[in-house]
Amino acid sequence: MSKLSLAICNTLHTHAPAGLYRILRSMTAKTRATQALWRVNCIPIRVRLRGRLRTIEKDLAEVEKRKQLANCNCKELTFADPFRVTEFKNEMNRPCPTHRFRDLGEIHRIQYVVAIDGRPDMSVPKDPKELDLERLLKVYEARRQGYLATRNTAKDRR
Repeated sequence: MSKLSLAICNTLHTHAPAGLYRILRSMTAKTRATQALWRVNCIPIRVRLRGRLRTIEKDLAEVEKRKQLANCNCKELTFADPFRVTEFKNEMNRPCPTHRFRDLGEIHRIQYVVAIDGRPDMSVPKDPKELDLERLLKVYEARRQGYLATRNTAKDRR
């Protein structure tokens, strides 16, 4: 309690009724408690505001990321048919607007086999379309590995 408020309390104690003295004493106690709370809480307000601002920024970044992922045209599963090589080539060369490289996911290759009496005949030479598909699969895999390598180095820089 400050010297002034103590002097006022002492004066009131000697010259004023007891009820007024108790009211003034409780008011000064409340004032002191309020001042103490203000001192404790005024600094963390900035900290709390920064924390709230950080969470809002994270939420906005998450919303932006979701918007970008909504445009993603990457696939989880792709079938590679040797009789549809041009379709596979078009799928492979189409870029993703989000990632710039279109991931085709797990690629299931369809193979046609000549069978004699229910057994596959492996002596038959491969169809040129199958050779084209193999070449395209190798090209795609090389592109994918290059994309993954650049993505990993970009993460390492952060």
